[in-house]
Amino acid sequence: MNIYYYSETQLFLKGAVNKIVDDLLGKMKGKNNNIFLISEENENRPYYYKNAITFKARHGRLRKITHFFNLISILLNLKEKPDIIHVHQIGFSIVPIYYYSLLKNIPMVITNHAYSDYNQTDLRDFNCDYYYRIKRYLMIKRKDINKIYKNIFLVCLSKEMINKLSEIGFDSSKLYHIPNGVEIGTMDNKAENENEEKLSIIWVGRYDVFKNFKLALESFKIIFKENMNVMFNVFGIELSELTVEEKEICVLLKNNMTLHGKVDNLSIHYKNSICLLMTSLSECMSLAMLEALSFGVPVVSTPVSGAREVIEDNKCGIVVNSFSANILANAVLGLLKDEYLYNEMRLNCRKTIENKYNTESMINLHNQMYNLIIKKRLK
Repeated sequence: MNIYYYSETQLFLKGAVNKIVDDLLGKMKGKNNNIFLISEENENRPYYYKNAITFKARHGRLRKITHFFNLISILLNLKEKPDIIHVHQIGFSIVPIYYYSLLKNIPMVITNHAYSDYNQTDLRDFNCDYYYRIKRYLMIKRKDINKIYKNIFLVCLSKEMINKLSEIGFDSSKLYHIPNGVEIGTMDNKAENENEEKLSIIWVGRYDVFKNFKLALESFKIIFKENMNVMFNVFGIELSELTVEEKEICVLLKNNMTLHGKVDNLSIHYKNSICLLMTSLSECMSLAMLEALSFGVPVVSTPVSGAREVIEDNKCGIVVNSFSANILANAVLGLLKDEYLYNEMRLNCRKTIENKYNTESMINLHNQMYNLIIKKRLK
């Protein structure tokens, strides 16, 4: 089976999307598949796999136009005809890939990793980001969903996304529930160079409205008032990105808070943390959440769909019922006070990843999906 992957690497650099794509590329080829990657050049990508087809990226106003024609040129000159084209992330690039797949009668799989949970907020006035983005780029009408989408199959990272897409008219036989997966971490001794005098609460994410870092700061202020023996470790954010108000809070908490910026490997920091704090307004299947759980670190999260699905019945963390700093802070403080509950959660964190949300499960589910799609096409 010839499987072509496409991902917009310049948009995400070393982010979660690339991590998932790299895992698929590295492990799918051992399952009787020929794996190819179509991608913009990116020095941060680990090209340990063969058959990468890359093109130079342009920035600014001409990016979309050059991107469009680069993709057309690559698609028309492929040496091996694709059996499946799998697009990771939905952007302008799906237009040439979609029409190529339609012309050649090739199944097209789409995974939309980012902002797939808009139904949790009022930030946008549409029911489902998946539908909206494809509709916008392919300029189709709602009544044409299944007619126009006859060669499109969608990967949903959460069950809630499948339900939402079904509600607005998608053919459920073309929807596949494949959550993200991570390698299982270790729960060995903490690193010697970490500050063991304070309890580390970790926050991971980029600085944007959806990750809701302001809520994280407000929550930590409340936690700190109750327990001064805590350290707030933030990854993915630089001080220069913050607002004046946020910088003032950071200055007040400077002895109990560190902005680490972008860090490639968080393994040591997960091992040294008591919990991961997730304050997202919108989140489908957070890779940081799964990584934390793999190291036995409970997660305290706002009520976004991925967290509700993974942290089932609060077995490996706590999903609060609102976007309130007080409620989030009290949930974290409750974990710190109940040692028995905390230790139970740590064990359940590992079991959750081992049983369902690991890389091998993710690879197997993708392979099953590809085989089912090919069988449907041959009928």
